Amino acid sequence: MLHDQYFDPEHIVFDDRQGILTIPLELEDVAREEIVQRTWHGRTKRTKVPVLRGFLKIAAVTDWQLKDTEAVGTYDFNELVYEEGRGRLRVETNIPLELSMSVSRLDVQIELTRDEVGSRPVRHLPGGGEVRGAPAGLD
Repeated sequence: MLHDQYFDPEHIVFDDRQGILTIPLELEDVAREEIVQRTWHGRTKRTKVPVLRGFLKIAAVTDWQLKDTEAVGTYDFNELVYEEGRGRLRVETNIPLELSMSVSRLDVQIELTRDEVGSRPVRHLPGGGEVRGAPAGLD
């Protein structure tokens, strides 16, 4: 669910009293994807996907580090990597960004709202691939 979804590290909030790190993110609502254009053969050529606001909430955080060397603003999630022996959770992105935290246990939740923040264009390629458009834009 997180892979290829977007977030802006400037909007990360850490509540050190409760030990909760909150990352606002954008989540595609693929169930509501709409066809915008078809080829003359009737195949889907372009669609648009509504983008909803969500939150990745990580509990039991004792400290966290962020190193944003690229400063591009919006990053995509690739995966979360949990190193149980070290008590470390790392956010892996496709654009270089170092975001990691120490956790006393693994406690991760995604909170989805119904707040639509825009839509993302998708171009469907003849061989079955697709090209997703730019992020809808986090506030």
